Amino acid sequence: MIKEPSEQATSEHDSSSLGTDGPVQFQFGSQLGENQREGAESPHLSTGRAAACFSEIQTGTEPTEREPTVTSQFPSGVTSFDPFAFGDPDGTLSGRLQEPLSRRLPWPAPETSLEGLPNSADPCGDRQGPLPQLFAFEWENPDSGRKTQLTWTVLPQGFKNSPTIFGNQLAKELEVWERPPGNGTLLQYVDDILIATEKEEECKEWTVSLLNFLGLSGYRVSLQKVQILKKEVIYLGFVISKGQRKLGNDRKEAICRTPEPTTVKELRTFLGMTGWCRLWIYNYGLLVKPLYELLKNSQTQLTWTDEAKRAFKELKLELMRAPTLGLPDITKPFWLFSYERQGVALGILAQRLGPYKRAVSYFSKQLDEVSKRWPGCLRAVAAVVLIVQEARKFTLGQKMVVHTSHAVTSVLEQKGGHWLSPSRFLKYQAVLMEQDDIEIVTSAVINPASFLSNKQEMKSVVHDCIETIETVYASRPDLKDEPLEEADHTWYTDGSSFVKNGVRMAGYAVTTTDQVVEAKSLPKGTSAQ
Repeated sequence: MIKEPSEQATSEHDSSSLGTDGPVQFQFGSQLGENQREGAESPHLSTGRAAACFSEIQTGTEPTEREPTVTSQFPSGVTSFDPFAFGDPDGTLSGRLQEPLSRRLPWPAPETSLEGLPNSADPCGDRQGPLPQLFAFEWENPDSGRKTQLTWTVLPQGFKNSPTIFGNQLAKELEVWERPPGNGTLLQYVDDILIATEKEEECKEWTVSLLNFLGLSGYRVSLQKVQILKKEVIYLGFVISKGQRKLGNDRKEAICRTPEPTTVKELRTFLGMTGWCRLWIYNYGLLVKPLYELLKNSQTQLTWTDEAKRAFKELKLELMRAPTLGLPDITKPFWLFSYERQGVALGILAQRLGPYKRAVSYFSKQLDEVSKRWPGCLRAVAAVVLIVQEARKFTLGQKMVVHTSHAVTSVLEQKGGHWLSPSRFLKYQAVLMEQDDIEIVTSAVINPASFLSNKQEMKSVVHDCIETIETVYASRPDLKDEPLEEADHTWYTDGSSFVKNGVRMAGYAVTTTDQVVEAKSLPKGTSAQ
């Protein structure tokens, strides 16, 4: 048995190619336009490109003639060329490419890609590398000044379909890999591979076998990025260890050191970075709400409000206090706590860890504009549906007990038909009542701390949803459909509305048969009904 990986698998300057099951073909749109010259380069970048070009020409992956077709070969990632990656960085060609329908591969969200990892296994390996490189360009040798027309015969890193094609090809290759004996798991996400085993010796055996297999198949592994025989590894931006995952300190510090944005683009960038960490912040949707309102009211430059500044600081504080989440264990039942606040559906998915529950994920989803205007009890129904759909990405059909302070099934059956459209009503029924993997429990748990510590779990709920809806939204009891006897006056009422500049204007009038008693306008946004 081979104890060490071959040098072929970790060579940084061998740019061997991989064969696929057929040529990679693309079709461009009709409006290609004229060829565009690349922008000016800095001396540092030009020198780096020179080293990269000379190495690639020697290995034969970059001929000096422009080729009209794209081949199906895949070069391995060479980390020394990363700072000078070639391809389509500005998206000029990618934007003109028609979508290759047969080459689209749906990849799961990174946060849900760890479901197949056993809690008893230790992660021990990770492979990362740049993606293939291609496209013709004019290159000038900085030493001799000679200009050359070069073209890549492999897929480029900047090409939009390269990750999909590369990940698909790697997945096919891994299907034929003969796994060594032992209890282990292999996860692949595009060009990132994770091996997890229960024993260190098994981990080494699996790693050596996989590295040799990849080397013989033409792949190369970056020694600068590989993580071997470690009980804690960084995978897809998460710090993974036995049965748990957490955010890395580098990621949290990078976000928390971000200064207050001054433009809309900077704020969107900040929200994109924090959105990656939303699974660790239970009230994320509430915290970012003022920041998204700031985007709506700004064009280019931001005008910060006191509420937005508080939300910006509090979001950073919650990020630094982000807890360690447990990896989902599909052999155990799940508990889900769902509630609605300010038009945001919030939830916590947890599993037992001793006498307590350990959080697996925090959920935060905005309700749509229609459901935001429903009664509070019906908004709770919509929140439960949204959170259950998100939780099923982690539970994979395992039993789930849903805790909520509202009788969601009774509200849906008795009052749902009055407020919900037929299609939405059927959808909610399918999610809540026609699946055998959930059990809905109406309890007095009103905050995440009580839910995770089992406090107040068995107390009954005083709140009666049906009675509340009937009391708040029923017609006035003193209004009747029969005329009053011996009335002093006979009046008639009517209302109308119209939309002006996107704002609904409404008004009403009270009249007799021959004169107007009263006519006034209503507040903006009021319906004529």
